[in-house]
Amino acid sequence: MKLKSLTVTNFRSIKGTWHIPLDSQVVLIHGPNGAGKTSLLSALELASTGDVAYLKEQGGNLPQVLLHEGNSHGQVKLTIESPDKGRVSGDFTLDPTRILGKPALSAEERIHFLERCFLPQTALGRLLETYTATGKQVDTALIRFVKSIIGLEDLDNLIEGLRTSGHINRTKALSSSWKPTEQKAEKLSDQRSELTLRYEEQQRQVASTLQDIRSLSGSDDDVSIERMYEFAANEQNHSRDIDNSISRLESVNSRLSGIRSELQSTRQLIPNDVDSVTDGVVETKAGFEKWESTTGLAIIKRVNEIRNEYFGLAPIASIQLFEEYKSLVASLEVSHRNQIEKNELLKAADNQRRKLLKDVAALDSNIVVVRSRISDLVVTPDEENLTEVLEGAIKLISDNVCPVCDQEQPDKTETLLELVQRKLNLLTNGKTALLQARNELDTLETRLKGVNTQILALPEVEDYLDKPWATLVEEMTGLQSSILEGQKLYQRLQESTVRHQQFASDTARKEITGRSLREIQSELNVPETENDLARDAELLQEIVTQRIQEAAARKKNIKLLTEALSVAQSLSEKASSLRAERDSVQVQLDELDLRLSAAKARKDSANDIRKSAERVRSALINKVFSDSLNSLWSDLFSRFIPTEKFVPQFQKQNKAQTAINVTLETRLPNDEVRGAPAAILSYGNTNTAALSLFLALHLSTPSGLPWLIFDDPVQSMDDIHISNFSAVIRELAYSHNRQIVIAVHQRELFDYLSLELAPTTPSESLCQVVIGREGGATEIDVVSLSHAPEEQLTNEQIA
Repeated sequence: MKLKSLTVTNFRSIKGTWHIPLDSQVVLIHGPNGAGKTSLLSALELASTGDVAYLKEQGGNLPQVLLHEGNSHGQVKLTIESPDKGRVSGDFTLDPTRILGKPALSAEERIHFLERCFLPQTALGRLLETYTATGKQVDTALIRFVKSIIGLEDLDNLIEGLRTSGHINRTKALSSSWKPTEQKAEKLSDQRSELTLRYEEQQRQVASTLQDIRSLSGSDDDVSIERMYEFAANEQNHSRDIDNSISRLESVNSRLSGIRSELQSTRQLIPNDVDSVTDGVVETKAGFEKWESTTGLAIIKRVNEIRNEYFGLAPIASIQLFEEYKSLVASLEVSHRNQIEKNELLKAADNQRRKLLKDVAALDSNIVVVRSRISDLVVTPDEENLTEVLEGAIKLISDNVCPVCDQEQPDKTETLLELVQRKLNLLTNGKTALLQARNELDTLETRLKGVNTQILALPEVEDYLDKPWATLVEEMTGLQSSILEGQKLYQRLQESTVRHQQFASDTARKEITGRSLREIQSELNVPETENDLARDAELLQEIVTQRIQEAAARKKNIKLLTEALSVAQSLSEKASSLRAERDSVQVQLDELDLRLSAAKARKDSANDIRKSAERVRSALINKVFSDSLNSLWSDLFSRFIPTEKFVPQFQKQNKAQTAINVTLETRLPNDEVRGAPAAILSYGNTNTAALSLFLALHLSTPSGLPWLIFDDPVQSMDDIHISNFSAVIRELAYSHNRQIVIAVHQRELFDYLSLELAPTTPSESLCQVVIGREGGATEIDVVSLSHAPEEQLTNEQIA
């Protein structure tokens, strides 16, 4: 995969659009501070990966940071030549709020680019620090390199998968069933203890219940439980007969209660003088019939006449008179009040109509006057036309010369404008008065219409009602005493009739009650006595109550015995169930103990495998650091600084552990070990150690991205180190087919590297990119160099 070109528009400190060819083997970029060297490499990073890592770490609004100040649009585009995909481009557009586009590299290629191809200026000084970060969650570029070169994924997965086997609590946390199994076993153990206690308690209750049964049945202590069940069954059979007997006795008791209540009420209602009841009926009947045939007959006739004539109601009989009389008087009083109220309403409507008619006459008179005034104020069409002309001309008057006839106003006491305005006011005032008169006429006509509407809404005047309601009320009121007399006679007749009927009923009821009492005596086998009926009923109820109590006591004893036997049986069954449940729990507990023991054995086996895998892993890591990376790093560092006796290297991982702990040290030629490079080496040599380590990582494994991109990599190098650096870069570019992009600040260094990396064969190429500023604008000069063989000099040319 080869870099072809980069196009940058208004990106960071670069203003305008610039096309940079990148298809040379070496590209050198030079410019003063702020000219845009780092901006150009940031554009290359954005187009390749879709991000600018060191700017993202700073936070802030990335689109505003990347877009050149004062511009609303920017763009970067990188073109790459891929052997598989052909031409591939990464293209991004920018505005102040967003960055849109697609990177040229895939996700895996982007990681490789950032970790092994691109070394920004800000990363060189802290490269060793980031490489040596350690911890369980740390995943640096160096750690990922080690894993990829020796294929630790499977081994790491095995160790990680078995990590929990190192401690019993971690193993339990990993298993979804271990802790539940332990909890279940603990719960079953508690359940077994609880079941044992409950079983023993049940056994004690069974013994206590059997003792109660022996007391109820009157059995000895040595009577078996089976004999007590037989006794209870026999008593249960008798219990049905007892229930029937109690039910029959309760029915008899209820009947006796009714008989006693009946006897008491009958004795109170029967009068002492039977003849007086019969004589009272005859006497009250004769009195009412006399009133009904004389006074009552005349009253009923008059009442029916009024009901028919004034209300259209059907005739009534004499017995209905007392209630219908009250209704008739009430209806007559209501009709009388209604007549008075309606007459008052008709009088008020008539007075209101008279007043409104006066208002109509006044309004008609006013309307005639206003119409006469309107006829006097009529404005002719000529006057209206003249008014329009003057209104138009007054806008054109600027002096005393008429704009229509071009004549000067002869009267010096009044200007032409004042004259025209006065004439216009006369015409306008007449028109205004006419408008006011018409408005007044509309108002009067509206009021007249409203008054006529009120007159039409009033009820029509009718003849005053004149029916004799008052006379009829007075007539009916005068009959009140006679009607009350008849009503009293009728009530006495009803009362005497009711007493006579009650006497006959009480006599019959007493005979029936006596027969019922004799039947109950026979049913209970109780001999008859000479007592009165009430005393016999009282004695019989006492006998029945005593028999019910005796039967209920025996039934209760049978019920207690049956319940006690049922409880005993239930307790025995529950005790058996508890024993069986306890045995079942013990079987489950034994099974869980076996499973937990097997799980602990598997955990120990897994822990042994994990420890073996960690030992193998540590050996492989040490092999990578010692045989591969340390060797290449040492070789590159020595080529950069051959005079430095302290050579950096990775410390061996002597202890088997899960995480890759990266620790740096320095080694002397006699293999003595010293401290970390940052503590032993100078600042410049520490940077060189970081640069050589970056190159070692790049060269350790084959890559689809044969690129090395540096931003000012020779920080704090002296001339000898720079010379060695250029030699290494030349070999990487022209011997190992790497594309090299280097940005430098110093012009002398740029010229030196251009000379040292200049093409010497036709297969070599170099591109110089010089960035500058002039008047605030970006200026970029691009020079592509290739090999140009010198011509051989002839003898004549030499001579």
